[in-house]
Amino acid sequence: MLVLGLTYRADVAETRATPARPLVDALNAAGAAVVATDPFVAADEREAETFAAPVVPPADATSRDPDAVVVVTPHREFESLDWSAFDDPVVFDGRDALDDGTPHPTYTLGRGWE
Repeated sequence: MLVLGLTYRADVAETRATPARPLVDALNAAGAAVVATDPFVAADEREAETFAAPVVPPADATSRDPDAVVVVTPHREFESLDWSAFDDPVVFDGRDALDDGTPHPTYTLGRGWE
């Protein structure tokens, strides 16, 4: 499982009160293998240590083969994500941010399957 965005809101480096932390914890508790990416939380920074998932640079996110991708924080950098590089994950868009940006089955909270 790949989590896109760990900060509280898009394009801001603030992680206090982020919805990503309890989500990552719940996914881990359910047995998911979680990897996260966020351009504002670098893997080598102390902040990355507060998340219960490895944090990879956004450029490395497409080298993963996730069964699912969860959009938590829609940073502008994610707009250029090469969705075709993923093998066929289910995408959960928690912010209604993708606007047909992925060819994969997408579930947008509040709107259902697209």
